Amino acid sequence: MVFPIREMAAICREHGVPVAVDGAHAPGQLPLDVPALGVDWYVGNLHKWAFAARGTAVIWCAPERQTTIHPVSISHYLGQGFAAEFDFSGTRDSSAWLAVPEALDYLASLGSEAVHAHNNALARDAGEMLAKAWDSEIAAGPRFSAAMAAVRLPGVAAADRTAARRIARRLREMHNISAGVMMIDGGVWLRVSAQIYNEIADYEPLAAIGRSLMGGDGS
Repeated sequence: MVFPIREMAAICREHGVPVAVDGAHAPGQLPLDVPALGVDWYVGNLHKWAFAARGTAVIWCAPERQTTIHPVSISHYLGQGFAAEFDFSGTRDSSAWLAVPEALDYLASLGSEAVHAHNNALARDAGEMLAKAWDSEIAAGPRFSAAMAAVRLPGVAAADRTAARRIARRLREMHNISAGVMMIDGGVWLRVSAQIYNEIADYEPLAAIGRSLMGGDGS
């Protein structure tokens, strides 16, 4: 679900509440202008939608907050400023971070707007197909959706975290399908994602086996 962060942050500012945003999926999935959001801190992963290597992420801090934040692991540049401290926090392998510009250039070469449009439309179509096949519902409407869709699994008797993990394991081990399965408000929801290498046919096997996931506790 895409949250109205700018509007939420404005309300928080009116009440003197600082705002930290966990934008894990946003970079590469949505048009992103972090300073314009009006938040104090923002973090987001680059390996999920921006084609970068695992373990790469971005942390942004409002200028007036930069003197109060430090890396968990401090090193030689402690006290020398936000950028310096986070740039070197020990003898870590920087290969993944050094490759980030190439990943962002690749995304730009594809046309970020075209990528967003393709992925969002495919996720919406996949979600609608699953909801129809399962006679179920989608978690969020098009206005609040991007390149992911969550569809409720109806008829799951044991709607708890154990059931969700069991369904995810069955999908992975028996059907070679990787999808997020989670419990929300007492129900089990399955989340699918869309990327440029996907097409609607990739989601049809999931629609076909969905009913088998709904019996009993999902085992």
